[in-house]
Amino acid sequence: MAACTKFVRSVLDNSLKNKGHDWSVYGALNGAHSVVSATPGYVHLKFHVDKHNLNRQGTLNGGCISSLIDSAGSLAVSSHGLFFTGVSTDITTTFVKPIPYNEVVDIFARTASMGRTMAFTRVDFCSPESGKLLAYGSECNDFHVTSTFNEFQGHTKYIANSQGKDSVSQFMQGNVTFSNDGENVL
Repeated sequence: MAACTKFVRSVLDNSLKNKGHDWSVYGALNGAHSVVSATPGYVHLKFHVDKHNLNRQGTLNGGCISSLIDSAGSLAVSSHGLFFTGVSTDITTTFVKPIPYNEVVDIFARTASMGRTMAFTRVDFCSPESGKLLAYGSECNDFHVTSTFNEFQGHTKYIANSQGKDSVSQFMQGNVTFSNDGENVL
């Protein structure tokens, strides 16, 4: 597994261990293993729609989609090697088609633009069978608020802990730099 994918999984795993809002959205069926692949600026996730994610019509709740845009957009920012990705300043969501219970959805998140303290992301929800767009959105992250902490942590070393195909490699809570293809930590 590529170093960037392992790192992004560790970021999501850290978020889920805090048992905050991400944990309530991802639930029992989804976790760090939801990250299929990551390269700098791009993350592919699979999300299994569970009962606690549904609205009264039995489809994926719009608020849940907005939360996933927030989470996936932040993971796209983390794919640049940032362990802490700051706060969202703006999230937009467009619902194209209903997403039913038990559906497994492909989520593609990419960094559209990244500056010194702000990042803009685009997130698409697609049907794995047809490839059709189901929902999409964007997010703006201000990671200036965490830059002091990130600088304090410095450039950390990658620590691999391979204990099976679903294990998440352990990283110190700091930043790393990846090769352009995301395969290696530089």
